[in-house]
Amino acid sequence: PADTCAYATTLTLCSGLAIVGSDSTERVAYATAQPHELRYTGTGTAFDAQSLTGVRFVGLLLRASSASLTGALIDADSSSYIYVDRCFLTGASQAGAATSSAISANGVVGLFITGSSIARFGYHIYARTLSTEETNIVSITDTGFYQAEVCSIQNAGDTWDVRSSFWQQQGAAD
Repeated sequence: PADTCAYATTLTLCSGLAIVGSDSTERVAYATAQPHELRYTGTGTAFDAQSLTGVRFVGLLLRASSASLTGALIDADSSSYIYVDRCFLTGASQAGAATSSAISANGVVGLFITGSSIARFGYHIYARTLSTEETNIVSITDTGFYQAEVCSIQNAGDTWDVRSSFWQQQGAAD
């Protein structure tokens, strides 16, 4: 298979779906030195995972290549048990990306991010949009946050556990 798949329309996912790239111990065939890249060239939402359960992204490079992105790379609003494991989520550029997010997680119960890097979005994780909403049971481990235009985590909810993770160069400067 090709190492890069480019697409311009939103991919609507389903519960229980696992998208597994080459940088994963779960994939034994077609091993490459770098993870497979899913490159979203549109300006809205790349992956629609709203109201789903058990969606997993493993060993992938997820890239939003348009500097005009206004949506989320992964829209997981109102979902439960979303897993991002050993992935690199990146936007095209930091400048002008103030309304974009790597992960939209409003109303999520169970978001697990492990061994990943997130860079070049307005928000890396945009959690609750209203004070009446919840984004709970979130675990972030061994993850790096780079170059957020606005902030890395917006409106965190209850029961968030962030361990062995780091932040670098936040704000509008590249």
